[in-house]
Amino acid sequence: MFIARIIGVYSFLFILYNNFYLSFYSDLIDPYTYWLSLSVDRVLELIGYNFTLNTYNGPNCIYFWWDNRPIFGIIEGCNGISITILFISFIIAFKGPTHAMLRYLILGTLVITIINFLRVIVLGVLFVNYPKVSAICHDVLFPSGMYGVIFLLWIYWIKIAHGQKA
Repeated sequence: MFIARIIGVYSFLFILYNNFYLSFYSDLIDPYTYWLSLSVDRVLELIGYNFTLNTYNGPNCIYFWWDNRPIFGIIEGCNGISITILFISFIIAFKGPTHAMLRYLILGTLVITIINFLRVIVLGVLFVNYPKVSAICHDVLFPSGMYGVIFLLWIYWIKIAHGQKA
């Protein structure tokens, strides 16, 4: 039953996200990804990286330019919503006290959002200063870290839902 609930909740949220939210922005950058890009740019500017933002080579990506060349881009897949949907699906499927579950969903989503935000900022710095390691960080290390955080949040929720001390 648990697996069926996860698949059902995930499918429902995925369809809502893809077929309703993203379909409105098929030729544009969705507002959340746009907000993430601007926020990352502001923080990078505060720490001394003055990028120029542009939608180079297509409307669905915001590129960060450095020295008149695109260094990295942010697309919808970078915004962390898909991994948040996975997190939410597990929490709802595992069940627990409703009030605690709602608080945990909000807290967990906030944690995922902050970690993803920091991930994109660090990647921006790596793309400028360490381009040779940025690919492995982007493709392997950081996704592993994100899924690791999700796993730890799930384990913590299991303990909360069963009334154990976390």
